[in-house]
Amino acid sequence: MAPTIVYDASGKPIFTVGAAGGKTIIMQVAKALIAHLDWGMPVRDAIGQGLIYFNADGLVLEQGTSLEAMKPALEKLGHKVTIAHLGLKANGAERTANGWTGAADPRGVGTALSE
Repeated sequence: MAPTIVYDASGKPIFTVGAAGGKTIIMQVAKALIAHLDWGMPVRDAIGQGLIYFNADGLVLEQGTSLEAMKPALEKLGHKVTIAHLGLKANGAERTANGWTGAADPRGVGTALSE
């Protein structure tokens, strides 16, 4: 869901990402875009970053990631915070000097191939 294609200034596609996971889809896609475009991470690393999800009950930090350590500081700021398994599944691809490189979410089953 939420398939997203990023183009460079000349109109050439350079990055793509999409995800499954219900209400977390938009946040998974946004996280991958920020990690890749702003932080320069390769597509697999960008997809594999831990997720902070928010809903009507507060913030949810992805279980088993370094984000768990943020819980006390976020609670001190007044946030209601839980830690949970989120069942994430994003996939993407990036154009490199050698062609396209695909990435499957490291949290789930699946294999990505390169061009």
